[in-house]
Amino acid sequence: MLTPKTISALKAAEKGSRYEVMDTVVPHLGVRVSSKGSRTFIVFARFPGNPNPVRRTLADADIMDLATARETARDWLMAIAKGQDPRQEQVREVTLPLMPEPTIALPPLIGEAPCDNEPTVQSVVSLFLKRHVRKESDTAEGAGPKRKKEAPLRSAIEIERIFDRYILADFEGKPRWRDRAFISIRRADVTRLMDVLEDDHGPGQADHVLAMLSKLFNWYAARSDDYVSPIVRGMRRSSVRLRVRKRILNDEEIRVLWVAAQSTGTFGAFARVALLTGQRRSKLLTMKWTDISETGVWAIRTEAREKGNAASLQLPKTVIDVIKTQPRRNDNVYVFASRYDGPFNSLSKGKAALEEKMAASLGHPTPHWVVHDLRRTAKSLMARARVPRDISERVLGHVIPGVEGVYDHYSYFDEKAQALKKLSALVLQIVADDKPQCASKAQARPKATADKRRDQSSSD
Repeated sequence: MLTPKTISALKAAEKGSRYEVMDTVVPHLGVRVSSKGSRTFIVFARFPGNPNPVRRTLADADIMDLATARETARDWLMAIAKGQDPRQEQVREVTLPLMPEPTIALPPLIGEAPCDNEPTVQSVVSLFLKRHVRKESDTAEGAGPKRKKEAPLRSAIEIERIFDRYILADFEGKPRWRDRAFISIRRADVTRLMDVLEDDHGPGQADHVLAMLSKLFNWYAARSDDYVSPIVRGMRRSSVRLRVRKRILNDEEIRVLWVAAQSTGTFGAFARVALLTGQRRSKLLTMKWTDISETGVWAIRTEAREKGNAASLQLPKTVIDVIKTQPRRNDNVYVFASRYDGPFNSLSKGKAALEEKMAASLGHPTPHWVVHDLRRTAKSLMARARVPRDISERVLGHVIPGVEGVYDHYSYFDEKAQALKKLSALVLQIVADDKPQCASKAQARPKATADKRRDQSSSD
């Protein structure tokens, strides 16, 4: 029997395939799961005009709840028994009250002016942000069946910013698509927007906006029988392969960064801890004093919808010493605190000051790097320090794929602590060494395999 809990727990199908789980309460109703993890309610029945049973989509399971799906499926089956096609307009008006606002209108003919009652881009975006991004419901509190409130998307603020700055209006606030009829947006409009964004903000930003538009159009299409997204393959402005960053800091850069960070205030301490732990920027910035125990164990906070993190880390002495250099204030709970309230938020200025000191020490500007490159550098240094790959992945908080990730729930607390000790020792060794190593040696990967490690452990 399908339940909301079992539906949300359904795993994605294998690549290139999909599967279905049928309901036992309402025959012919089921949920189809794709390889990307999308769940869709379907009805499998012999519809009028079809000699064989076929599958027809009811709605996305993220949009329609199970109770509504069952009620709609019953109405469909009753219509089929009467020889009617349940997708006819007179039946659809009764059985599919999916979207009370705004009313979805059919696209106008080519050359025909949009109707006055058609939803604008602004109204559709507002509904998309409300229901898909912020996960807000129209149901009054206490009304209807009790369901666990779904957490908003972690990227909600960034999604709203993209719509406000690039789609509804331009970067200066001048209207762009805000007041246009939503269904009037054609592929040519999207292409022109991509051209403008690529010229003004670069191909990477254009692709971010394109991805957001694709989500919006597909979400709207799931609520309409007639709408088709104008986005097709081949509209990206950059290659995914070329966008993957490979930048890590070499030994000389690590050395000058470490020295320069000592006199660069909060950002310098932040950069040191980022290099010594390999943790995400957001985790470090939101680190609170209460998250660190007296023994130096950092309990990393888990956010709603988060795929994974390192959970708890025993911080090595080097990291603790850096953290102790930060002033502990009564009016701010964060380790890396801003001048007023909240976490440190002057990353750009802090990084610029650090790079200026690094350039003065090197005698030339450093090649471009971003904060996330410190995380990649930490991962590479752990490999160089002979930390097993699966342990360094757990230190970084990556989700372990495959069967191991499903069945192995051991914390690896001691192993992660040992990995951070090795990383800290290697960084201090690099800082103390005046002879820079070549990049190939710095990036060399350990040759020991998992089998050899097991053999060594068994011999011990």
